[in-house]
Amino acid sequence: MPTTEIAQTNGHITALTVTPKSTLAKLQQLREELKSVYLDRSEAIDLILVGLLAKMHIFLGGKPGTGKTELAKAVSDAITGTTFFHYLMTKTTVAEEVLGAPDLAELQKGKFVRDTEAMLPEAHLALMDEIGKANSIVRNSALGLMNEREFLNGKTKLRSPLITMIGCSNELLDGEEDGAFWDRLSLRYMVDYLGDEDLRTLLLRKTSNIAAPQITTMLSLAELEQMQTAVKDVPFPAPAIDSLIDLQRELKKENFIVSTRKYVQIVTILKAQAYLQVEPEVSEDSFEILNHVIWNHPKEQAQIRKIIAKVGNPVNIQAQEILAAITEKLSDLGNCPTYGTKKQQDEWATEGSGVLSDMRNMIDRLQSLIAQHPNGAKKAQQAIAEIEAKKKPLLAKVSEIMYGA
Repeated sequence: MPTTEIAQTNGHITALTVTPKSTLAKLQQLREELKSVYLDRSEAIDLILVGLLAKMHIFLGGKPGTGKTELAKAVSDAITGTTFFHYLMTKTTVAEEVLGAPDLAELQKGKFVRDTEAMLPEAHLALMDEIGKANSIVRNSALGLMNEREFLNGKTKLRSPLITMIGCSNELLDGEEDGAFWDRLSLRYMVDYLGDEDLRTLLLRKTSNIAAPQITTMLSLAELEQMQTAVKDVPFPAPAIDSLIDLQRELKKENFIVSTRKYVQIVTILKAQAYLQVEPEVSEDSFEILNHVIWNHPKEQAQIRKIIAKVGNPVNIQAQEILAAITEKLSDLGNCPTYGTKKQQDEWATEGSGVLSDMRNMIDRLQSLIAQHPNGAKKAQQAIAEIEAKKKPLLAKVSEIMYGA
């Protein structure tokens, strides 16, 4: 059970619900296990976990074969004591396949009542695969469940235990008739194919006898509910509210209109983000997740990211951009042509030496950012650690070729 801690704010005594450390530790352990199994999916994993903590619905988009469904199912499988509904949507899917077929016994009595056992209305977690292929009638029939967690079965309004629905799709929902459904998918992420290094690691796991990482940590429904309660009590200080108002103003300047309902959702999302990151309160660091909340089309993401950087922590955005630039350079460099000619290896080493120089310059830039913003440099420090980890094997290989070291 959660314990209670008495906190004092502006002279007023406030009771704060605190999740037991063991539960939060389990969440962090599960988070790390998921990231070790699913390479280059850190942001997507955090987004799904925030969705569970905030009781928000999620859209995972991207090309076929990027592992959207597998990742969503893996997170859902790690929450025990829940009812899970998974369905592959098609253009011919009808409401009965999702909400339940008519109960024949009730139908004979002249009543239209659905048999909802093992269907979406009775699920805690739902995975709607290829949601973009479902027709608008099917999608809109789920709106009440998604928003109010209510389902009208015949003449009886039933409460649904639905926590989070994840919609996976190879295509976007962009028709006017899909607007209400799309708005309910509060967290949005486009999943891409793995880069060269992560693909290499994955293939080595599949082709060698080395034991691959496993997901062993499980969270119970009761533990998840404890953490959802704790999220509500995460402080949202006045400066964070001011930053949110500033964000609204900046978005309007660029003709991005966000509804009042969305801003109310954003408050809960930011609290969940702070909780997941083990931060004491919502701060400008928490705003980074809004890069996956506000856009309606992927092409808007770059512009929205810049707007959020103005009101959030600019160090976070710059750290991400630097890390992305290094990842791209390493991808362009590729692996050393082990079986190539000496000339080919020397050319690769020369190019690799240039990448190493770029890495050192990027680390210097990040250290400069940390010096300028010491209180908001967590992402920059993490980026330095990642670059150093990537630099070590490259330096060893380049040195081996160039100096025989």
